[in-house]
Amino acid sequence: MFTLDESQNLIAWLVEICKEISPWRNHVKNLNVKIKKLQVHMQGNGGSVSHNKLDILNSDLKTTVSKINEKISVIEEKGIIIKAIEPGLFDFPYFMNDREVYLCWREGEPRIEYWHEKDTGFAGRQKL
Repeated sequence: MFTLDESQNLIAWLVEICKEISPWRNHVKNLNVKIKKLQVHMQGNGGSVSHNKLDILNSDLKTTVSKINEKISVIEEKGIIIKAIEPGLFDFPYFMNDREVYLCWREGEPRIEYWHEKDTGFAGRQKL
């Protein structure tokens, strides 16, 4: 469980992690596009050159996803719940009126200003 102050104090840290992850997210998107294009090309022609390129792209994808997962693990170790990484969407378990809810912060917001019930998610966000 987090207090509101504890959660707010972690936002600057989360902003930095999101900045670190951002180029990797973009790289994953680009790699996926390249892989799909190459796979379509290989259906028509094939060839060892294409297989080598595909191996290189898949290796790069695996490495990049691993970097993202390392950052995700660090966030989860603090007890923060990750709902999405693009944009970053995070929940902090919080007690409000003797029940557990989530404080909710999305990448780009200046601070935590919303909460929601555990079963409603982002669509159920309400102003604090």
